Amino acid sequence: MDRKHAQILVLVLTVITVSSVRAEYSVAPDDALKNIVAKARQNEELAEEIGFHQITVVKKMKNGKVTSENIRMHRSVWLENEPFMELIKVDGQDLSPKEKKQEAERKAKFLKSLREKKEEEESVTWDDLYSKYDFQLLPADSIGHYVFSFQPKSGKLPERSKSEKVLNHVKGTLWADDEFNIVRAEAKLLDDVRFGLGILGKLENLELKFEQQDFQNIRVPASLYIHFKARVALLKMEERQIQATYKDFFRRQK
Repeated sequence: MDRKHAQILVLVLTVITVSSVRAEYSVAPDDALKNIVAKARQNEELAEEIGFHQITVVKKMKNGKVTSENIRMHRSVWLENEPFMELIKVDGQDLSPKEKKQEAERKAKFLKSLREKKEEEESVTWDDLYSKYDFQLLPADSIGHYVFSFQPKSGKLPERSKSEKVLNHVKGTLWADDEFNIVRAEAKLLDDVRFGLGILGKLENLELKFEQQDFQNIRVPASLYIHFKARVALLKMEERQIQATYKDFFRRQK
């Protein structure tokens, strides 16, 4: 899971509309929400200059049982002033000639997209996300000072990309500390999501858990967990469990 996907997950789990007010909070929930969004937006910009190592364990599964496991290590680099997660090890070993070739091709594709100013999918903006969910304020707990449950608003929601279509079908919980920093977010799929009327594929299960930590007063990722089950082209069932951890943070050297 690269930086871009991680950021998308943070965005979807942070932009919310509050539906209730609790007197025990020193800041009104609506204002807390605005502060959380503003803090997350500011932090996202600062985090663009922070690098790290990402260790990802990918488990392929069948009927809930692990059939294979792969461990990959990436590190942050900047290509033409844009962050890129470069693959440096697979299962604890340096890349094989085949893996080096594949990584070079992936890097070339990334650079081409930058030069042509193309995105794989239309980006989901903060305003898009803000208008997508209804949230309810929950009591503070040991994890967060501000806790919200969320679910998609009723009615027709925009679906300009596959990612946004999935975002329209998740519910979960968000935790933020007393300084409005995101601490943790969890989400799961409400119902099946079909692509191409189900002919191209169907996402049947999705669970997400994301945690952040502090690095020099900037919130950076700590861990990311994804478990999904999807049917591809009506025939093949894919089930994966992905656990990413982040370490060895550093500031970009210019």
